Amino acid sequence: YRQNTTMFKNCVKDLDTSLRLFSTLTTQIGSNETIKSLSYLKNDEKTYHFYALGKESMEYLSNLMSMQGMLPIDSFYVYLPETQYFLSPSQFSSKEMFYFQRTALADDLAAKRDALIASYDNVMTLLAFTEYSNHTAPVYLYKIPLAATFSQSYHPGMACFELNADDLQNNFEDVLNSNSSFLYI
Repeated sequence: YRQNTTMFKNCVKDLDTSLRLFSTLTTQIGSNETIKSLSYLKNDEKTYHFYALGKESMEYLSNLMSMQGMLPIDSFYVYLPETQYFLSPSQFSSKEMFYFQRTALADDLAAKRDALIASYDNVMTLLAFTEYSNHTAPVYLYKIPLAATFSQSYHPGMACFELNADDLQNNFEDVLNSNSSFLYI
């Protein structure tokens, strides 16, 4: 019993550490001056400067890719609601183009996905996201508002992390493979 309890506590601790690293990564993203400037631009301000900031921000995010290997992340991106643009290490594009390149959905599912990503509800919670993604394995969405990293009352933008459910389950593999007990969540 004691060994199983210890294994379970270690699994939970590892998961908590991963979730704290998501917050750390979001803080790094949100505190970048280029991304901050980009997030405050309005839809009618899509000039050369806007796209230059986008390219510079992509380069910054690609430098953070090393953290992706330490976390159960399939992909991560930032949603910029003021312009309805998405920013990732490999892409800076409008909402329509971003989704078109990732997966095609029926209109009703696309509307639900849009609302799920843009909403400030259910932040820092694992949300079922498989039906909205192009992954074959189950996927969860974990999102953190960029505003959560600042004392400011408003900082537009949402850091979104798509997590592979199998990788999350692997975190509990030692407990799940225990012959003498079972795990019920």
